[in-house]
Amino acid sequence: MTSYRKNIVVGLTVLGSLLVLGFMILKFGDAPAKLFTEDQMPISMVADRAQGVNGGSPVYYRGVNVGKIIDVRLAPDGPKVLIDALIETRNVIPANVVARIRTQGLIGASAAINLEVPPDVAPSGRLAAGATLKAEFVGLEVLPPEFAALAKELTALSRQMRESNVVTHTDEAIVSLRGQIEKAGKLIESVDAIVADPQMKSDLKAALANVRDATATANRIGAQLEKTSAKLDAVADSAQSTLQKAGGGIDRVTDKLEGRLEQIAKILETTQSITAKIDQGKGTAGLLVNDPKLYAALVESTQTLNATIGDLRRLVQQWEQEGAALRLN
Repeated sequence: MTSYRKNIVVGLTVLGSLLVLGFMILKFGDAPAKLFTEDQMPISMVADRAQGVNGGSPVYYRGVNVGKIIDVRLAPDGPKVLIDALIETRNVIPANVVARIRTQGLIGASAAINLEVPPDVAPSGRLAAGATLKAEFVGLEVLPPEFAALAKELTALSRQMRESNVVTHTDEAIVSLRGQIEKAGKLIESVDAIVADPQMKSDLKAALANVRDATATANRIGAQLEKTSAKLDAVADSAQSTLQKAGGGIDRVTDKLEGRLEQIAKILETTQSITAKIDQGKGTAGLLVNDPKLYAALVESTQTLNATIGDLRRLVQQWEQEGAALRLN
């Protein structure tokens, strides 16, 4: 065999050996490494998105690296992302964990997957090979989850307020309240102007003085009535027959007298109530003072009282005369 042919045969043999070696490396390249690594089990995760997750990304549980990502791909039957991972079997991970994808750092685009038990849920079971977990992308998650829940609640509240037109109704209520306050201010100014009028004060004082005089006169009439009643009781035995004849007239006079006294009592009560409210400066008294008919009503009441007093005086005189006539009989 010539030297040329030998070189060709050697070259082909070396090339074939290299091809076989490359195939063996590709086929069984990780077999020696498995002899020095922990046993691992495959799991799957399903997420809406997986920014920053790629082959080799770490998987953490309670801050401990328990595995790595081996493949990230889109789901063929929907808008989901499928993530395959290998978890070391020596780690005891609860079966009710969920996966949260967190971005690592403010600048970097890489992300890691954290296996966490939901809040207010006790860990249970053990994660098995081939399990499928639900994954949620949370990004940096600088703020606590409570802030995110509060933001959602505030958003819902804001939407509800917009739909129910709370702001519009509040504006309308404020405008209405402002109008009522302005009206109340004008009313107070009017009442103050009326009460501050010197002529009105003088008239009111005169009316109150007349009411006091009428009250004193009524008291004197009451005393006289008591004396007259005593005299009538003294001559009741001797004038029984006469009183029986005049009973009808006396009853009518008594009815009229009681009616007059009731009117006087009502007028006095009303007048005393008005006087007390005006002295105390209450708003109701101011409103009554604002009524232009008050002065006329007081004058009319005074005239009525004067007429009543005159009638009572005539009745007293008549009774005294009749009593004198009875004594003569």
